[in-house]
Amino acid sequence: MDDGSKENSSPCLSISPQILNDWIMECETKHNHPTIGNFTRHQLSIDILPIDVEENRLVEATSKSRFFALSYVWGKQEMFMTTSSNRYDMGKPGALCLPECPIPPVFRDAMKLVSMPSERYLWVDALCIEQDNPSQKHQQIKDMDIIYSQAVVIIVALSVVDAQSSLPGVRPMTRLPSNVVATARRFRVRAGPPSFQCCLDNSEYETRAWTYQERTLSRRCLFFTNHENA
Repeated sequence: MDDGSKENSSPCLSISPQILNDWIMECETKHNHPTIGNFTRHQLSIDILPIDVEENRLVEATSKSRFFALSYVWGKQEMFMTTSSNRYDMGKPGALCLPECPIPPVFRDAMKLVSMPSERYLWVDALCIEQDNPSQKHQQIKDMDIIYSQAVVIIVALSVVDAQSSLPGVRPMTRLPSNVVATARRFRVRAGPPSFQCCLDNSEYETRAWTYQERTLSRRCLFFTNHENA
């Protein structure tokens, strides 16, 4: 975890774009991250198909582009994904905003998050890989270490149990409120949120090998729980 700062607002409120921008800038300019060149393979440039959050469509790019990546639990519910039959249409400007493109909430929230600090590209496996294209899927799975090690930030949906869940804190009222445990005169005592380690240990996210790999390979992570960002 590259920045231990916590959001200075009610847990029910959305994350501040200014705080998000400050975190990223401070981490990039002041933290001494290990060079990706520790592994020659992680210096390779590969073709990727990220989401352009400004134009709301899939675009062709390389892993050397500045992009965010989402790390999340797929879950058991069916969800919209990219296939060979819709790939062309999803490359049209505004395609990801259309009703016939019902993007899962966690993807849409991640797109909104990326746009907050005026970033542009987001990589999400279900949308950025043609899921019915065996050769492309196999190659991208092999290259997953390159993708996650070169991403500027990994958005970790720690409290999300499936893709149909919201990314906590991106939109108002998507977080759990603190419980009032006592009231005395004008004062209310609230139970404190669980620690980050507690959230991590008890998450569905932490039980998956794929998400462990994604988090481990990253240069910096932004964690989203039902209570805070870290």
